[in-house]
Order: sequence, then structure tokens, then C-alpha cells
Amino acid sequence: MPNVVSRLLVAIALLTVTVHPSLAQTSKTKAPPANPKVIAIVLGNEITTAQKDRLNGMIFGQLLERFAKENKIAPTDKELDEFVVKLEASKKAQNAKWRTERKRLKAELKDESLSAKDRKAREVILGNIESILKAENDRPYLTPEQEKQNRQGQLEVARMFVQQWKINQALFRKHGGRVIFQQAGPEPLDAYRRFLRDHEKKGNFKILDKEAAKSFCNYFENDKMHVFASKGQAAEVMNTPWWKKDPAGNLED
Repeated sequence: MPNVVSRLLVAIALLTVTVHPSLAQTSKTKAPPANPKVIAIVLGNEITTAQKDRLNGMIFGQLLERFAKENKIAPTDKELDEFVVKLEASKKAQNAKWRTERKRLKAELKDESLSAKDRKAREVILGNIESILKAENDRPYLTPEQEKQNRQGQLEVARMFVQQWKINQALFRKHGGRVIFQQAGPEPLDAYRRFLRDHEKKGNFKILDKEAAKSFCNYFENDKMHVFASKGQAAEVMNTPWWKKDPAGNLED
């Protein structure tokens, strides 16, 4: 089974990166077309060609948001606290693994019989680990106000991940089917398909552009781009989130 915690840490790191203001100011923004073409409609809202790069998120996101509201799906304060505590513990455990890996690589690089290719590969990995550990060690001291802001940021990240997992669990319990592993956690792919087909039949969304429709369907219909869980794994990961398990994978109280 893919390491969900490691993948999740990477996903969160990517999500929490802040774009420097100077970069945002120098980026060129294309002017929207004078009469933008409508390529899709979801829950009565039009999506135009100017928004085609966000088509999947806009359609699927709005439908999931309504599903959550209708089914009163929302993370509790206890779930958010559990997520933050477990994520911090996982980060510390991962840092300990990186330190162990750094020690091993340094020992291997002392071997004069290493080929140039193998030496270079180890040096690259070691450099990446050194950068990660340096960034962790160079964290600045936070004032009480900054600690409060940091905590709020952690809770917002937790809210996003816990909410999505609870939605996925509800869809899996309703529709069943196969589950795939993704960077931010497991996804009930077959349940997604059935969910979307139901909404399409009800007229809750419609894609008017053929190319846009093809692009939208690819994620949900192209099995070759996914890694599927076994039936046993699917039931496990969709019934118990990773943050409710101890390091050995057992369910915590």
C-alpha cells in the first residue's frame, strides 16, 4: 500500500506554499475574450472558455459542496485537533527517518568502489535530505500571535483534508466500487463516476464543448492513470482515516 502519510505531507507542503508578491505582480494575465463562449453549466452557473483550465474543479467541486451541505457533512473540532496532532507527529517521525537516511548515505559515499553514476545519485538524494532538514532546523522563533496564526493555518489545512475524506467516505458507503490512491489520500473512483452520472441525468451539470467533455471525463474514466487499491485495502482506507491509526496501523481510541 502506498505510504499515505508521506504523500499527504508532500501534498500539504505544496498547498501551503505562498507565491511571493513580486512574482504575482510580474506575471502576465491574458485578457478574457470579449464574448467568452459558455462550455459548461453546473447548478445553473455558467463556465466559459476563460475558465476551462479549472473545469474539473468547478464542476466537481460545486457538486461535492452541495452533497456535503445536503448530507450535513462537516469536520468536528475533535477531528481537526486529531488531524493536526497526528500530522505533527508524522512530520517528526519523517524527519527522524530522513536523519537515519542521511547517516546511511554518508557512510555509503565513503565507499571508494562506488561507480560515478551511483555516487552521483546518492549525492543528489543526500543534498535533497540536507535541504529538508536544514529548512526544518532553521524555523524562526514564533511570537504568541504568530503561533496563533500558525495554528489557524494548520486547522484550515486540516479542515480541507478531513472534509474531503468524510465526503469520500460518504460516497463510498453509498456507491461502493473501486478506490484509488492519490497524493492527498484515497479516492472512491467508481463512486465518483456514479455520483457524476446521477447528477448529469438530473441535469445538474452539462458540458457543451466536446473537447472540454473529453478532458473532464479522462480523470474519471481512464483507469490507466490510476493505482487501484485491493478490495480489502479499499474497505480499510475508506472506513478509517490514516490519522486515526497508530504508527503500526492499528485503530486508536
